[in-house]
Amino acid sequence: MTKTLRCLLLSLQLLMVVGLVLCSCSDKKTTFTLKGRLSALKSDTLLIYGADDWYDSLDSVAIQNGRFTYKAKVDTVTPLWLAFSNGYRTMLLAEKNTVTTLSGDVPADGHFFLKGGAQNTILQEFNSLIQDTTLSSNDILSLADSFITCHPFDEASIVLLRKYFVDVPEPSYSKIKHLIGSMSGTLQDNNYLVSLNIAMEALKSNAVNAARYTLHDTINKVITPTLFADSCVLVTFWASYDEKSRERQREYRALVDTFSGRPFKILSVSLDLNREAWLKAIREDSTTTWCQTNDFAGWTLDLVRQMGVKELPWNVLTNAQRRISSTNLYGDSLRMKIHEVVKQEEDRKKAEEEKKKEEERKNKNKKKK
Repeated sequence: MTKTLRCLLLSLQLLMVVGLVLCSCSDKKTTFTLKGRLSALKSDTLLIYGADDWYDSLDSVAIQNGRFTYKAKVDTVTPLWLAFSNGYRTMLLAEKNTVTTLSGDVPADGHFFLKGGAQNTILQEFNSLIQDTTLSSNDILSLADSFITCHPFDEASIVLLRKYFVDVPEPSYSKIKHLIGSMSGTLQDNNYLVSLNIAMEALKSNAVNAARYTLHDTINKVITPTLFADSCVLVTFWASYDEKSRERQREYRALVDTFSGRPFKILSVSLDLNREAWLKAIREDSTTTWCQTNDFAGWTLDLVRQMGVKELPWNVLTNAQRRISSTNLYGDSLRMKIHEVVKQEEDRKKAEEEKKKEEERKNKNKKKK
C-alpha cells in the first residue's frame, strides 16, 4: 500500500469519525427527556402524544414503582399531552436538549411539580401561584390573564391560554383575541395560534357546524355522517378504562327506548387503544344497540379535537343539520334537550311535507284550468 493511499484511507476514516461525532451531537441536541417520579402510582400506563397536528407521535409509557422515562425527538418547543388512566390530562412543553422531571402524587391539578427546561419552569411558576386554596376560579383566571400578558415571548403562555381560555365550555373569543394580541409577533406565528385565529373567524355565527368524520365500527364498517342523515345525533366519548364514562354509556341505553322511532341516533366513540378491552366493555355493559366506533388513535383522533373533548366522559348533541345543540348534558337535562331538537326536526319535516302537498295541489289546479 502506497504512502499516499494510506494517507487517503486515514483521512477518510477521520472524516467518518468526525461525521459520527457530529451526528451524535446533532441527535443529542434534538432529544427531550421526561422523567417521572410519581409517589402514588406504583404501576400504570401513561399515554404521551402531540398536542397539535404537526407532532403526531403517540407513545404508551409504562410506569413502574412510580417511575418512568420518556424521550422524544423535537426540533422546536413542542407541546405534549400526558394522559393518565384515571382520565386526567396535563400539558407540558418538550424542549430539545432538555431534561424535565415530573414529580408529585396522584394525577390531578396541583399535585405535580415540573423542574427542568425554561418553558416548563415558567409553567411551574404559574402553577405555584395558584396553589393558594383561598383563590376563586375568577381569581385564577385573572392571574392567568396577567401571567400571559407578562410573558409575551414564551410558549408557556400558549399552554395557559389553551387551558384557561380556549379549552373551556364557553370561551370568550374577544378575550382570546385580546390575549393573543398581547403576545409577540413570533409567538403569534405559532401554528396553533394561527389555526386558532382561523377557527375563531369560522365560528363568528352562533350555530357551530359539527365535524366531519370517518370512523369504523366493531365489524370494521365505515361510519360517516351520511349514515345519520335526517337524524339528531348524540356523539359520546368514552373508554373501557374510565369507569365514569362507562357508567354514562350504560345510562344511554334508556335513550334508545325513549326515542325509538324518532329521528334520533347515538354514535359512541371509544378512545381505547386495546381492541379486546373495548369489545369486552361493550358486551359487559350491553351497549350494542347503537353504533360503537374506535379507530384506535386514542386522544389523537381528529374528532376529539374537532369536538373539543377535554375529558371523559364527554358528549355532543347535534341536530339533523349537523349543528351542535349542546355539550356535556346528562340525565333529565339531556333527555329534555334531545326531545327539543328531535321535535324541531319532526316539525321541520312536517312543514316540508305540507309545503310539498300544497305545491302539488296548486299544480293540479293549474292543469285543470
